Formats: sequence, structure tokens, C-alpha cells
Amino acid sequence: MYPNGVAAPAMAPFYPPPMQPYGYPQYPQPITYQIGPQSYPWRSVLWFLALVFFAWPMAFIAAVLYVTLAPFGACCNFMRIITDALLLAVQFPCLCTENMIQQVRFC
Repeated sequence: MYPNGVAAPAMAPFYPPPMQPYGYPQYPQPITYQIGPQSYPWRSVLWFLALVFFAWPMAFIAAVLYVTLAPFGACCNFMRIITDALLLAVQFPCLCTENMIQQVRFC
């Protein structure tokens, strides 16, 4: 209470900030893969075979065609449709690799 008889305002309780875990929680943590009952290594083998025998040869051919036809994509829309399809074919090995790592079903 103050000397003039007025009650002092109540103080808000002090709450310390919550403790942060050690490290940098705002950054994503690395993905860890565990071999367990839900692991299917044969799926990775199938994706690897698809990568080596199908995706890489197709991507090499599509890359040459893409580089050759990409300048004409600025001229007409039909060529842009073709170059977009070729770009998907060039990126197909990356898709196979991601599916191999995540052991996605092949079919």
C-alpha cells in the first residue's frame, strides 16, 4: 500500500522463458532410416534396377533432345509442351532415386 492509502497494483508473476532443447530446433533434423519390420529392401533393389536400365538411358537421350529443342520453346507453344515433357524425362532418375531411398512400392 502506498502512503496515501491507495493499494499498489498487483504485479504480474514472472515466468521464465521455456527451456529450449540443445541444438537448433528451427532447422529440420536429418532423416534416419531404420531397418525393421516395415523395411522392404527388395523395393529399393527394383528401383535401382529401373534407375540403371531404364531411367538413365532415357534421361541421356532426353537431355540431348531437350538442349537441342529448348531454344525453340520460346518461339511456339507446341515446342514448349515437348520440352516440358523432355524435362520430366530428364528428371526421372531423381524420382527413381528418391523412391529407392524411401522404399516406395514399385507398382
